[in-house]
Amino acid sequence: MQFDYKEFLIDASPLDEGGRYYGRAKIYRRASAGVEAVEVKYSGDLGDYPSHAAAFEAAQRWAISASISWARRLKASRPISRPKSRNGPPS
Repeated sequence: MQFDYKEFLIDASPLDEGGRYYGRAKIYRRASAGVEAVEVKYSGDLGDYPSHAAAFEAAQRWAISASISWARRLKASRPISRPKSRNGPPS
């Protein structure tokens, strides 16, 4: 079950094993809009759940929270651009 969240593509498809469902998610980050995903983060197993829907919801919550944290770290690591001086070069 894939969905878009901001600049991320999230796959929160649960794993079905022996009547139990395991929540897990992959987060793909796009370099820019419309571009193929370039980075990925994995949740690992987030626990076992009695239903597909419960496992999906757990994976979705993890993925959105992790995406927000990832986006904040990316934003913080970008260099700050300074406006150019309007006075021109020094004489």
